[in-house]
Amino acid sequence: MTLTAPTTATGSTLLTVDRSRAGDYQRSLATLGHRLPLGWDATGWRCRVAGYDLLLATPRTLSALGWFLMAEDLQLGRRVHQAHREAARTVAVEFAAATGAEAPSLVGHGLDSAHQPWLHTHLVYGALAAGDDGFVPLDRERVEEQADLHIFGCHLLVRRAVTELVRELGLGWAPPAYDGSCEVSELPARVLQAVEEPCRPLSEIVARRLE
Repeated sequence: MTLTAPTTATGSTLLTVDRSRAGDYQRSLATLGHRLPLGWDATGWRCRVAGYDLLLATPRTLSALGWFLMAEDLQLGRRVHQAHREAARTVAVEFAAATGAEAPSLVGHGLDSAHQPWLHTHLVYGALAAGDDGFVPLDRERVEEQADLHIFGCHLLVRRAVTELVRELGLGWAPPAYDGSCEVSELPARVLQAVEEPCRPLSEIVARRLE
């Protein structure tokens, strides 16, 4: 069974956390044992924004492949998960450097709203950065611009890390979507069945659960 080129991107996106959603994020981070990122502005008094959530998601077919391999060969399956984790950590550092943001809180998940495999990580940044005269708002246009660039870069990092594995398994890559992501092609039906149920887009999931 061959997967055709995707018509939509992975779901990776930048979410702006305004004052009305700040409390949801704060409660979710606390429940999950994560700290609030430095520069988080719960009141949004400086720029009407508490922070930013850079959501990085792997292609769903790659997540399905990783899940399937975990059951068949733990070491092979870990290569997919490790590729996603390392790419997210790299982007976390580079995005902060490019925008002037402070270090983020990282929250990772392996499932979507239908409890199917979908590796994704929230990089939660504060809207303020430390300056010589105290905290100042990040340049929102620059944050948005860099988000697109780093989402594209994240997909390149993941694909570079697992391309050898994909080839070893006799699989390939479908043409890229606009965000730089590529679905895995030539996957057998039993693997694709792991992600066949509809699920909510990651960007629409309630922030208080940071799913």
